[in-house]
Amino acid sequence: MRYGIIGTGAIGGFYGAKLAHAGQEVHFLLHSDYEYVKQHGLQVDSCDGSFHLSDVSAYQSTDDMPICSAKTEPGTVNHQCYGSINLANYSCKDEALMQAVVDEFRQAGIETGLVEYHEARWKKAVWNMPFNGMTVALHTQTDKLLKNRSTRQLIREQMMEVVSAAQHLGVKNLDAAFVDKMIDMTDAMTPYSPSMRLDYDFHRPMEIYYLYTRPLEIAREASCPMPKLEMLEAELRFLEANSDSTIR
Repeated sequence: MRYGIIGTGAIGGFYGAKLAHAGQEVHFLLHSDYEYVKQHGLQVDSCDGSFHLSDVSAYQSTDDMPICSAKTEPGTVNHQCYGSINLANYSCKDEALMQAVVDEFRQAGIETGLVEYHEARWKKAVWNMPFNGMTVALHTQTDKLLKNRSTRQLIREQMMEVVSAAQHLGVKNLDAAFVDKMIDMTDAMTPYSPSMRLDYDFHRPMEIYYLYTRPLEIAREASCPMPKLEMLEAELRFLEANSDSTIR
């Protein structure tokens, strides 16, 4: 199997490096740190065991790749805790191929599950929509949001908005128990700055459209708006528009 990591950030870099370290053929698309990785390789500092890839198949353009197509410093992925992943079938008609991908992830030492696409997408949103935006809007990390009674309650209410929207859309296996599980998991995590907080801190564009605007549109179309998360989106739009001003 050949793998392409399109945009080698913290998540793609970690799982892609794990696959490459296990002997799989992995090709990495990079931008700002392409030259560094090409020269020095890719370093993974992980709570499960650190390692270094000295010979990385790195590219600056998808045109150069032989397949279709939380970094805190160049060429380094810092994996603090947890490491399991759920894969979902977006358009592949070959179920055996999907299972082969799952098997290769597991052989690389990655705890991997195979779930229905829409379920996976909305389960991811349960965590991503509250924590990514709130760490930016309040300039903080995940642990402080949950240690404060007011923001802990707000995080839970935001999560429940996502659950309610998903349920209206017919998504299964998503309920209040899943929200409690996500909160408990985050309580046990190392204090963490999600990808959107890092993008904001390093003056990179935030993925507001895909993380907020589009899911909010889908929820409104299903007659189940998410007002607290709509407010958070508006705050993020303001911060992005004024990111270079003195109020930052």
